[in-house]
Amino acid sequence: WAADYGNTRLLKFTATGSFIGAYPSPPQDSPQGALASPRDVAVSPINRGIYVVEQNNHRIQRFNPDGSPKKMWGRRSSSAPFGFNYPRGLALQPGSDRMWISNTTSSALRVVTPTFGMVRDIKGFSEPVDIEFGNGKVYVADANGGYVRILDPAKGTTLGQINVRAAGVAVDPQGGDIYVSSWYDDRIYHYTASGGQGVPAVIGSKGTGPGQFANPWDIDIIGGRLYVTDADRNVVVVYDRD
Repeated sequence: WAADYGNTRLLKFTATGSFIGAYPSPPQDSPQGALASPRDVAVSPINRGIYVVEQNNHRIQRFNPDGSPKKMWGRRSSSAPFGFNYPRGLALQPGSDRMWISNTTSSALRVVTPTFGMVRDIKGFSEPVDIEFGNGKVYVADANGGYVRILDPAKGTTLGQINVRAAGVAVDPQGGDIYVSSWYDDRIYHYTASGGQGVPAVIGSKGTGPGQFANPWDIDIIGGRLYVTDADRNVVVVYDRD
C-alpha cells in the first residue's frame, strides 16, 4: 500500500509491484463546508454569495451570506472544467460573476460561468496567484514569474505587464491606481493606472515594526484604505490611501 499525497488517495500493488487499484473507489470529495488551505475569497455583489478557493482540496466553494455552505466545484484532476492543481486565487468578473481562478500549479488561469460552465483556460504563466479587476482590465500577480500580467477580460489576451515580483494586486476603484505586494522585496509598489510610477512609489519596508512586512501577500483597497496581509507575521497591515 502507498499513500498518494498529491492525489489524496491510497494505491494498492501486488508484492511484485503490479498495480491493483486506487482507493477510495470511486474518489470521495471532502465534505461540503469543510476547508483545506483556503487561499482567496470573493463576495458577489449580484447574489451576495461568498466564494472561496481551497488549495489543498483543489476546489471552489460557495457559501451563503450567513456562512452556511451552498455549493462546491472541483477536485484534483487535469480535466476541465472541474479539475484543478493547487488553485490559489479567485476573482469574480464585474457584471457577470464569471469566476477567474488561478490554477496555480498548472501555471494557468481558468475562466468559468457562475454555474461552472467552461469558458477558457489561459496559459503561459509560471505561478499565478492573485487576480484583480479594474480599469476595464484583469491584473494577475505571478509569484514566480516576476510580473503582473494585464489581460483583456473579454478575450483573455495579454495587454501588457508590470515587472515586479508580485504576490497580490489591487486597483483603486476611485482613481485606478495599481498597488502590488511584493513577497520578494517585503514592500508595496504603487503605479498609476497607465503603469507609471505612483506617488509614493514604495510603501512599507522589511521588518516587524508598524507598517513593515515580513511576507506581504494579499492586498485590497476598501473605503480608501489599503489592507495588506502579512503571511509570516499573521497580521493585516492597514494604510490610509492618502
